[in-house]
Amino acid sequence: MLHKRNVSLFVGQLLYPSIQAERLLPSDNRAASYRLQALANSLNSVGRRCIVVSPAVAPRMGVGRGLCHSARVHRMGKVLIVHPSCLAMPVLGYLSALVTTALMTLQISKRYQIKSVLVYNYAAVELLAGIVLKYLGGLRVVSDIEDVCRWSFKRAARRRVFETIFQIYGWLLLNISLRVGDAITVPTTALGASLPISIQYSVIGGCVATPIVTPARRRLTPLHVLLSGAITLDNGAELFLAAARVLAKQHPHDYKFDVCGGGEMASAFMHSKLDNLEYHGNLTRQDYLALLDRADIAAVLQREGEYSKSLVPSKSYEYFAYGKAVICSRSGDFEQFPTDTCVLLEAWNDAALVEAITDITPERCIKLALASYDFASRNWSEGVIGKRLVEVLSI
Repeated sequence: MLHKRNVSLFVGQLLYPSIQAERLLPSDNRAASYRLQALANSLNSVGRRCIVVSPAVAPRMGVGRGLCHSARVHRMGKVLIVHPSCLAMPVLGYLSALVTTALMTLQISKRYQIKSVLVYNYAAVELLAGIVLKYLGGLRVVSDIEDVCRWSFKRAARRRVFETIFQIYGWLLLNISLRVGDAITVPTTALGASLPISIQYSVIGGCVATPIVTPARRRLTPLHVLLSGAITLDNGAELFLAAARVLAKQHPHDYKFDVCGGGEMASAFMHSKLDNLEYHGNLTRQDYLALLDRADIAAVLQREGEYSKSLVPSKSYEYFAYGKAVICSRSGDFEQFPTDTCVLLEAWNDAALVEAITDITPERCIKLALASYDFASRNWSEGVIGKRLVEVLSI
């Protein structure tokens, strides 16, 4: 039973397979789910209990068997997840969640005498719930901003009408969220610096939803190199495949490449016919962790572009926490990390990636693994993040 004085409240789209299947949602919203679960687990580690109100809706959700989806309560470890009811149809289901989510969060805040709430990002349903909690419930609202939506007439001229409307909509929601929030949290200082208005923010990094484990201290060839998540051009899939081809000829027995996830480049890996590369497709969490455990080197690649400096793939935190030798492009805060914790990609081309991989000898791999694990332990462990959240939430 939850103690009224020991409960924190989050509002955000935390999903898992059964609720996604039940409500016919088009995406598992994996990055947001891992982030919310990690933050909730961090609070648990410092003696707090957490309730996450997850709308579990999308404008393009499928048509259900009945008129509406009933409210659901689900436990994920020590985290209690509450899904408000909504209409079981596209668009109208999303619109109905605007009301049911706001009412549900207000009811929970009163029942457990909650004084502050963390609202994940700036989707309309979650943002409206935050506004209701602030102005009707008197709660302190913390806006957790995970990405930035920009708009200008110059950008609009290069986009289609629908894309422009979507950008303006996102830009408005972001600005409202920044003004509603009594405190702002961001995952990186680079993202905080790119916010559209000058405002104070706190950096809450680390999206590690699993316990930190001690890295293996002995590495033998072949070294396994991992690319996971979105298999797209923007996430360096083309560079990774080109590097695998080069090293298949130059060092056929020293490096093995593992790829998992999905995206526009997935078929290229599936039909590569390289002896040193294996494409695993979309994996369950358990199978992914087994693949991660086998990996020695992990690649975090982000093509340079409009948003690259402010984005950090959530998988990168796990790579550090699991003690991998991490190769990073120059995005997010990676350039500010200690030089012995990761390898920075010198240029966005396959030659630079090949050089970065081959520079990691088995001996250096061990040193990088221990340094990255130590860095994650000191900066992203559940206890560290939990204490920061307590300060930001003022609980």
